[in-house]
Amino acid sequence: MPWRIRENGEDNLFNLAKDGLDLVERIGSPHVRLNYDAGNTISHRPRKVDPAQDALVAMPACAHVHVKDVQTRPEGYFFVPLGQGEVGCATILEAVRDRENLNLAIGLPFRLHRDPAAQPVRQSSPVDLLEIETTIRRSLSFVQEHLG
Repeated sequence: MPWRIRENGEDNLFNLAKDGLDLVERIGSPHVRLNYDAGNTISHRPRKVDPAQDALVAMPACAHVHVKDVQTRPEGYFFVPLGQGEVGCATILEAVRDRENLNLAIGLPFRLHRDPAAQPVRQSSPVDLLEIETTIRRSLSFVQEHLG
């Protein structure tokens, strides 16, 4: 069966951090590492895994950690300023702080959300500049608070 790599769905290359660790180990190259995104775990494995704890499991095999926060609503999954969602971003940031060779990116997908089936939906109108600036300030403040 051929592998299809998708960000969300049931047919992913791997579904949990442990599977990613196993894959990196099987490949056996120092040039192959993970880029873990706990924000996608919320919509990909709803109510099946704690995204922050799964991120901690992934970190030994990570070169990069992508942090975005998500709120689950009946209409789907909505991206919010860091610290205002369900991901557990504080736990992830505090773990990143202790790993000097781990890169960090903050994700703030302003015009996107995921529907209840986890498929991306793009907002038709641009986001107000004040909302963008406020969200960035809140998220950066949260990062500074937890990275020390």
